[in-house]
Amino acid sequence: MTPESKLKKSTLNTFRTELSLKRSNLNFTHRDGIVMMGSCFSENIGAILKRFRFDVETNSHGILFNPISISNALLDVMNQRKFIKADLLFHNGFFHSLSHHGFFSENNALVALSKINDSIDAFYPKLKSAKLLLVTYGSAWVYYHNESNQLVANCHKIPHSEFAKKLLTHTEIESNIVDLIASMHSFNPAIQIVFTISPVRHLRDGFFENQISKSNLFIAISNVISKYNHCHYFPAYELVMDDLRDYRFFNEDMVHPNSLAIEYVWEKFVNWCFSPATLELLPKMDPILRFLEHRPMKISEVLHEEMRLKKMNELTALLQRT
Repeated sequence: MTPESKLKKSTLNTFRTELSLKRSNLNFTHRDGIVMMGSCFSENIGAILKRFRFDVETNSHGILFNPISISNALLDVMNQRKFIKADLLFHNGFFHSLSHHGFFSENNALVALSKINDSIDAFYPKLKSAKLLLVTYGSAWVYYHNESNQLVANCHKIPHSEFAKKLLTHTEIESNIVDLIASMHSFNPAIQIVFTISPVRHLRDGFFENQISKSNLFIAISNVISKYNHCHYFPAYELVMDDLRDYRFFNEDMVHPNSLAIEYVWEKFVNWCFSPATLELLPKMDPILRFLEHRPMKISEVLHEEMRLKKMNELTALLQRT
């Protein structure tokens, strides 16, 4: 058989280039607190972790994309910062924080500040005790608010003329990450930090500009993890863009990974960093969770409640084994 025919046979058998991950030495369990910060990947994987009853908190400031805004958000939590009305900007009938996602915007300043500060207060003990911090970067492009010269996390559809756009260099990103690592180590010496890069393409920046942005993120993270034993990299970007590599695994916008892709990345993630005992537990939990999430038809409320309590006890018993 010629080399060409061998290649053709291999390609026909697999139809893709699967990314096989070597297990890390992290071995997390249900007893380990998890904090996730950054772009949509944090929200997607965080939601599955919550479903499986892990102790997880996601995005104290909402979904964020650039490294500096993510670092600033973590510093806000570590320093227990209290936002005041002067930190808000009023636009189109709403009070916005340029450090937060639009989820925190409200038409009443006191309500917005309550949501912002309550989130920081709730996040503080979780970050303090967490064993894992997962940080997902989405873009190296940042925006500065002209009037305040503040690097913003979200422009809140304020006119572009009020902002200046800049591409962070890999050197700037690396310096920011190193500073964040120092702060985190002082705040929580036991924490392990996992970096990922979002597979979501920021095409509004431009196709070429998106590639340059992701490249700067890759270089910065690569330099950092080579220096710190408690810092790691999980290839979420590569799993979607190089392994699955097909628009069937994207939503209708052709930019965001769909539920099939998220499930695939989730399976790779848990097998990469959770303990063998925890991995054995998850498939046992799944049918119980499916029952609890489903309201069966044509069954009495009393009988359903009895069955629900039984399943809850089964779930509690499983979790006590970890």
